[in-house]
Amino acid sequence: MLVEKGTIAINTRAGFIGTTTFVAGVIINEVFLTFQGISALFGLYPQRLPILLLANTIVMASGALLVFIASVKTIKSINYSLHLNTKPLKITSWKL
Repeated sequence: MLVEKGTIAINTRAGFIGTTTFVAGVIINEVFLTFQGISALFGLYPQRLPILLLANTIVMASGALLVFIASVKTIKSINYSLHLNTKPLKITSWKL
């Protein structure tokens, strides 16, 4: 829904890469958390899993940042094009 409204701009390269990175990070995060839960059921503790979760969090944050940058650039370009297409208002008389 946000893509249809133009809030999230996936038509730009940064927006597409950011969205793809963020979605992949969410899926990988779910796999890691599932693995952590299953290993906890068996009494095991994977030593490197917290590091992998931290790395995945950084990937997700960078994807979200790219989506944000692409959206801001799109909004600025829309506002700039709207500004170019409008003429300033001329006030001819003041009525009190």
